[in-house]
Amino acid sequence: MCESIGARHIDQIFELAYLEGGQVTLHQESFPLGELLHDVAAKFELDAKQKNIAIKVIPDHFEYYVFADIGKLERVLTNLIANAIRHTPENGSIDLAVVLHNDKLRVDIRDTGIGISDKEIAYIFDARYQASNTEKDTCSHAGLGLAICKKLMALLNSDLRVESQLGKGTCFSFELTLANSH
Repeated sequence: MCESIGARHIDQIFELAYLEGGQVTLHQESFPLGELLHDVAAKFELDAKQKNIAIKVIPDHFEYYVFADIGKLERVLTNLIANAIRHTPENGSIDLAVVLHNDKLRVDIRDTGIGISDKEIAYIFDARYQASNTEKDTCSHAGLGLAICKKLMALLNSDLRVESQLGKGTCFSFELTLANSH
């Protein structure tokens, strides 16, 4: 189901301008990353089910706490999973994998989607850039989501990275600071 493209597009333009203006307040706290990943995955259960796409959190259960702005991190995860669903054909899968890496937690959002070409991958974080692989659907997409995600992750002192192979899928990843476990 699509929101009105006009309103959604304007919201994204304002959000990107706000992020670029540098006046963003972070509300960082310690929270269990596993709960957030499961909650965000659950938001997409119906959309994924309609395309018979499996969304899994790997490992399914873990006790890692991270120190970050939960709202901004949820915004990034929501955008990346929505993109993964849009670009993954029926019977595909999306994994939200968490790995301990150099005293940080690396989160990978990996799909079995259509992938991004080598010549386009350098531009996907540019505002307004839309890759030619964009699935034609009934919704119009502003092309600002990945630019917003990149800025949000920079605010959280992390870099949003991407690896992709045409026809095999895409993996977006970032690292988060571990909090002292409870």
